Amino acid sequence: SAASDVYKRQPSWPRFLHWSKWEAYTTWITGMLLMVAVYYLQSATYLVGPGKWLQDANNAVLASLGFLTSGILVYEFLIRSPLRYRPNLFAILFLTFIVLQCWLATRLFSDRAAFLQIGALLGTIMAGNVFLGIIPTQKRFVAAVQAGREPNSMAAALAKQRSTHNNYLTLPVLFCMISNHYPFL
Repeated sequence: SAASDVYKRQPSWPRFLHWSKWEAYTTWITGMLLMVAVYYLQSATYLVGPGKWLQDANNAVLASLGFLTSGILVYEFLIRSPLRYRPNLFAILFLTFIVLQCWLATRLFSDRAAFLQIGALLGTIMAGNVFLGIIPTQKRFVAAVQAGREPNSMAAALAKQRSTHNNYLTLPVLFCMISNHYPFL
């Protein structure tokens, strides 16, 4: 095919390819370190709020971790299901999940922590996209090209879809993360 001819004409690949994974990983890791330092180690002050469902600081930390884990699990279930071929239905279900998580965050956590939880949830999904989908596919793509094989176009399309999702999640994550500094957000 024409695509494989283009790959075969590639004169040589750099010995070490730059993988953009580290930007995603360090952003998520530093964000989680801040979450631990501010919200988990001081959970009675920042994570628990008056009139919220969770009043025990330790339970609030566990709920926060479960909250973040649920995001990546639900997203991975959706993106690995046949729904990925129906983008409108995927978007509706994913948006419904996020809206429900927003509602749940405002019931479980202090008002200040609720916005941060949503930002961390979306950021965790984004880092998961890089770790679980984009980078593994990119590595397999490069290996196939270097071996003279046709790359898996279905896997590449799914990685592109994940990358597109990350692109659209960037602004909401940014707004959630700076919301504590700018309350009008």
